Amino acid sequence: QKTFRRLKAYRQLPILPPALAVAVRRLHDTERSGWWLLLIFLPLIGAIVLIIFLVQDSTPGDNAYGPNPKGELDPLLEGEAD
Repeated sequence: QKTFRRLKAYRQLPILPPALAVAVRRLHDTERSGWWLLLIFLPLIGAIVLIIFLVQDSTPGDNAYGPNPKGELDPLLEGEAD
């Protein structure tokens, strides 16, 4: 059973870098530094605050970390077609 736990942990290791990258990119979309990800080490409160940060909508327009990943809205998609 101990060996099974080790294998499970080793299998999850390759997922860690992309998951961290996605979380940092999402924090950048809400105009927060990637350092906010360290909140995960605060028991309970840190995880709750981090989840709230990650589910917030992106800041409209460009921010300090680059353009909005949603881009500009297409007028045809908004129903304003002539």
